[in-house]
Amino acid sequence: RNVVPNSWNDYSISTENGEVFSLLGFWEYISSKVLAYVLSHIGDDIECQSVDLSWVLRVWETDHLSESEIFTLLEEKIFWLTSYLIDHGIVPILSGYVWVFTWGIESAIGRGYSDATAAICVVSYAHKWYEGILEIQKSVKWVLSADPRVLDNPSSAKLLREIDYVTAREITWDNGANAKLLHSQAIREEVQDAWVKIHLFDPFSSGSENGTWVVPQVEENSENPDGELFFGGRNNIVFCSVSSGKMFESWVLSSIFTVVKEYFSVDIISASETEVSFTVDASSDIKEKLESMNRKLREVCNISRDTHMEFVEFETDKALLFCIGQHMRNNIGLLAKASNILAINDINIAIVSQ
Repeated sequence: RNVVPNSWNDYSISTENGEVFSLLGFWEYISSKVLAYVLSHIGDDIECQSVDLSWVLRVWETDHLSESEIFTLLEEKIFWLTSYLIDHGIVPILSGYVWVFTWGIESAIGRGYSDATAAICVVSYAHKWYEGILEIQKSVKWVLSADPRVLDNPSSAKLLREIDYVTAREITWDNGANAKLLHSQAIREEVQDAWVKIHLFDPFSSGSENGTWVVPQVEENSENPDGELFFGGRNNIVFCSVSSGKMFESWVLSSIFTVVKEYFSVDIISASETEVSFTVDASSDIKEKLESMNRKLREVCNISRDTHMEFVEFETDKALLFCIGQHMRNNIGLLAKASNILAINDINIAIVSQ
């Protein structure tokens, strides 16, 4: 076995018979082979066959395609590879790695590539009139209404048995709750359009009510009209404010955020006739970035010195709190309740966005 660098991934493995795998693809290939062998030899007339997906698309097939087009092409090829086996009573065991991107799928997607591959597979069958259910096994029993690690009473976190795609995306999004439960590729638009249901559960936990279902849309429940709500937050937030007498001019807001996007991804925004406020995540070189952005913002707004009418201000060490839920619009008084809790704990609210 030789481990050698190549142009598509950091490393590849060349086997004795001349096959070449990416380092990640090789272990996915081996694990699917082993699982197919074990399942085929445990009785119960289960016939399985390993299907290696590492070759299903080559770089030259995808360089000119968009991400959505790549997804669609993978759907077609995976269905073609596996449908023959299924029609003949054979269970396909697929490797979780698809070698698609020029710079390697590990760089493009990260460690969630198995979730992404599973999503591609289930969409390919959902489009062929099969019921689309994607099971993702994790070491957690279900999704909770808050991170129990940050609660004084962890048992107060509520079990979320069913959430919609929008809620799941907000919970797992890097700029949202950033929960490492579900990869964003598993809940992409194509999966939702195919009306795929996702079951997130712990396979070693017994009970018929195990797990959380992610569905395209959660129906309103008369017993719980507010729907399921997820509460979370992030620290190391920077609160930014820009006030200018020119804010009413059409080009100002566009110019401000053209500057901001050079440095940060913006979380929430609030604007008035004279001021715009927004939040960004602090990074390791936050001080240098803020100093540089400060200079450019002052140039754009023509602010030479701060006054009570014109200024550029940054406040660090802030926290971002959020509530996520599909039927939140029906929850009358939610903001009042949250504001009251913060006030009791002597915490001021700088910005609210919905």
